[in-house]
Amino acid sequence: WCGQLTYRKAPSILLQALALNQITRERIKLKIIGKGPLEKSLRRMVEGLELKNIEWVREVSHDEIFELMGQADFLIHTSLREATSSVIPEALSMGVPVICHDAFGMSIAVNDTCGIKIPLKSPEHSIVGFNEAMKRLILDRDLLKELKTGASKRAYEISWEVMAETMAKDYLKVSGNNLP
Repeated sequence: WCGQLTYRKAPSILLQALALNQITRERIKLKIIGKGPLEKSLRRMVEGLELKNIEWVREVSHDEIFELMGQADFLIHTSLREATSSVIPEALSMGVPVICHDAFGMSIAVNDTCGIKIPLKSPEHSIVGFNEAMKRLILDRDLLKELKTGASKRAYEISWEVMAETMAKDYLKVSGNNLP
C-alpha cells in the first residue's frame, strides 16, 4: 500500500480486511509506504487488531518505491476519491497486479487482465472484497502469475505513448483528415 495516510485513501479498509482471517494475517507481509494525519490512529488500529505483519515505511525516494514494488506480489489501492493515482500505472509497469476499487480512474486503468476490482458500495463490502481478493491471490498462484503478465501488458496499453497515438488518430478521424 502506498500513499498519504488520509481518509480519502482509506487505509483502514485494508487493515480491517487483513485482520479478517488467518490466511491474510499469516501469509501477507504488508508494507505501508506513506505518512499523514492518520498515522497514529492507524498504528493504534494495527495494535487493536493484533496485526503482526505490518511494516511501516514512512518516507522513501521515488527510486526506492520502484525497488519496493518490484519485491511485491501485488499492490493494494484502497482510495475512495481519486481520478487515477500515479502509483497504479507505476505498479503495472513493474508487473505488479493491483487490487483496487472499481471506481473513478482506477476502473479504467485496471481490468481483469491485471488486477482485481472491488465494487465501491460500502465500507463493509470493501473490507470483505479486499480480503477475498487477497486470499484469491495467495491461494491461486497461477492467477497471480497471469495477472503479473497482464500487468506488464496493461502498462503498455495505458502508456502515454499509446494514449497520445490513439488521441492523434481519433482527432484525425473526427477532423476528416486521412492518416499518412
